[in-house]
Amino acid sequence: MTTVTDMQNAVHDFFVQELLRNSLGAYVTALLIAAGGLTVVYLAQRIVLVRLQRWSKAPSALPGINRKILVNVTRSLLGILPLAPVFWGLRSLSFGAGLSRFIDVSFMVLFTLAVVRLLANLMCFLLDAVLRGSRTGHAAQVGIGALLPIVRTVVWALGVTFLLDNLGFQISTIVAGLGIMGVAVGLAGQAILADFFNYIVILLDKPFELGDSITVDGVTGTVERIGIKTTRIRAATGEMLVYPNSDMTKKQVGNQQKAITRIRVFRLSVPYETPYATVQAVPGIIQELAGNIAGMQLNRIHMVGFGPTGFDFEGSITENSGDSNVCLTAQQMLFFGIMQAFSSRNIAFAYPVTRVVQGEAGRPK
Repeated sequence: MTTVTDMQNAVHDFFVQELLRNSLGAYVTALLIAAGGLTVVYLAQRIVLVRLQRWSKAPSALPGINRKILVNVTRSLLGILPLAPVFWGLRSLSFGAGLSRFIDVSFMVLFTLAVVRLLANLMCFLLDAVLRGSRTGHAAQVGIGALLPIVRTVVWALGVTFLLDNLGFQISTIVAGLGIMGVAVGLAGQAILADFFNYIVILLDKPFELGDSITVDGVTGTVERIGIKTTRIRAATGEMLVYPNSDMTKKQVGNQQKAITRIRVFRLSVPYETPYATVQAVPGIIQELAGNIAGMQLNRIHMVGFGPTGFDFEGSITENSGDSNVCLTAQQMLFFGIMQAFSSRNIAFAYPVTRVVQGEAGRPK
């Protein structure tokens, strides 16, 4: 008859049996460590990801942040955690030098790739946040789409180099060769590389964006495309102007789209034949007209001198709009009002007049 002691002895004998230098009990212990750790990690992943996805769908959750990339960053971070319990479980066992080396190298490769993936997604998230800081819509997508592949390539190249170096490969010769090749390519395509790096500067510094009305070299136009090598501007006259990106970072660029208010100075003259009282009333007429135009503020209007054709007046107005078309329309309304007011009061505008004086015949001059 089998007793409890016999069963215990049988179980003990079973678990003390060795397989590949480890007892079956050691394998069970390693399995429990790995399974328990993976269960905890799985539950943590589910809780964090579910809460993150639910939170990211809320309208008030970090406006302007790419939630998809944020979820990818979190997935990459959580993807590293399952490696720990599996590694600890395997390291609790005793293997030969060759198998131990294989396990160490395998986990080093997996861990490095997981960290590189995390860093790549994190860099993309930070870059996306920077570009979206003052960009919206298509402009942000263009900048992000152009820089993300570059960032990912650089991060993965550094990660693979680090991995090969830790695996014992002699990468100094490869790095030196790539450095020499890089110098040769840089010298051959110096202008192209300069335009490319200035393209990155334009995307990050944002002196202008797609659709902005800017002035370059005295020419005003609308930015239609910011390319890797050139920036294209549609001039007000219709032609397409193409500037290298290097020139766009060196030139003085006036961005009308960034103006919150616009200050404009204007001048006019009335003839010397105008009566004193009428001349004195000109500033008040212009003040009244400017006060009736929405969004316009008259800063000053004064008689500033005696010009070649009449009494000179100079005024300054502030238009509270960043849209140049709105500002020009308001200024036009003021000028039309001045013309109408002067016409109703019989006030003329001074203009150059040529007078020919014909002397009598024979009179000495």
